[in-house]
Amino acid sequence: MNVINKSLGLLFAAALVLSSCKSNKEAYSATYERAKAKQEIQAQVNDEQDEQIEVIEKTGVKEAAEKIEVIGLAGESGPYAVVVGSFINRTNAENLRNKMIDQGYKAVLGQNEKLMYRVIVAFYEVKADAQAKVRELSKDFPDAWILIKE
Repeated sequence: MNVINKSLGLLFAAALVLSSCKSNKEAYSATYERAKAKQEIQAQVNDEQDEQIEVIEKTGVKEAAEKIEVIGLAGESGPYAVVVGSFINRTNAENLRNKMIDQGYKAVLGQNEKLMYRVIVAFYEVKADAQAKVRELSKDFPDAWILIKE
């Protein structure tokens, strides 16, 4: 009887240890998955920034980086949009948009397929006009670029 009680006690202790390991394993796995997702998002943001930073030098004049994108914008005209900021966080995008509105721009937010928010300050029918606006903004917004709406 004593041997049975010891055996049952050991089985109970083993089950308790194994079940607590499972909780720790689940917690570790969940933490790992969150960290992995965060790393993937950061890699996506870095890729977006790398694409925006590509600038072409021609005859000593800095030309704006350009990117073709499907972007959600209702009622805005002109295929060339001048972007002064890109954010994954909507609050940050809204803060810059409000700052630009305070400075007299008709700034709007757009969101692309990768859920990045774009702060857009102007739309143009002619690419050269958009490039001129980017050059004008470049001292205050050196990373400004042209989004070509698809």
